Amino acid sequence: MTKIQIAYRLKIKGNQFNEINFFDVSPEFKNIILKPIDHAKEIYELHISKQVYSTSPSALKPIFDEATLEAKKFVYVFSLAADVKIFEFECLGYYHHHKLIGYNNIFSNGIKFSVSAKAIVIAGEENVKKIKDRMKEEYDLATLQMYYDSATIIEPIGRFISLYALLLHKFSDSQKNVDKAILSIDPTVSQFRNPLNADIYETIFTKLRNELSHKRDGVNILKTHEEVKANISRFEKVVKKLILDKP
Repeated sequence: MTKIQIAYRLKIKGNQFNEINFFDVSPEFKNIILKPIDHAKEIYELHISKQVYSTSPSALKPIFDEATLEAKKFVYVFSLAADVKIFEFECLGYYHHHKLIGYNNIFSNGIKFSVSAKAIVIAGEENVKKIKDRMKEEYDLATLQMYYDSATIIEPIGRFISLYALLLHKFSDSQKNVDKAILSIDPTVSQFRNPLNADIYETIFTKLRNELSHKRDGVNILKTHEEVKANISRFEKVVKKLILDKP
């Protein structure tokens, strides 16, 4: 996985701040750092750390959506707590190795999928040898079958539910343990307060699973379906690591 910092430009009126890291405030803001850029012009950048498997537009889209939800929530909460007004909220793109990749360069004219050409990469002898060597290792056939039967469900909602069920099966039917395991793989995954218990936080994946499985006030199930579709590829990679990687 690659670590990036999604960046937002803010103008803060009412006070000035040095760099602040909010990891110790709440799991909701654990990924956030506020950086002063120009005190005279009251300009700041909000950096939200995320781990990504790919920097292709289609892979980055749900990560940006997730980070923007975190950023918007932060703006409201920080404005109230610091008694300031925040203006000019704008996504700049993301930093990787201190270099800014502009938002428009990533998502110019929206996300495009090209089906007109497909690059064909043929595995060389060295790669084939590695594959054969891995095939000789010991493996748990039942676990492999459970994972791939779930991961190859074409319909994304069913695939998501089936993959989450695998994690519940592995982690003692405990959502708390499932979330702990997910965060051990990717600590930058967004977390949300459980609407029934404000002391409990859920990862985005557990939140979506509960919205699908239980009636929650104010939830639009069609929107939940769209969020599941946006996050299914990332979730699948997390589950694969938790289920198939050797401890």
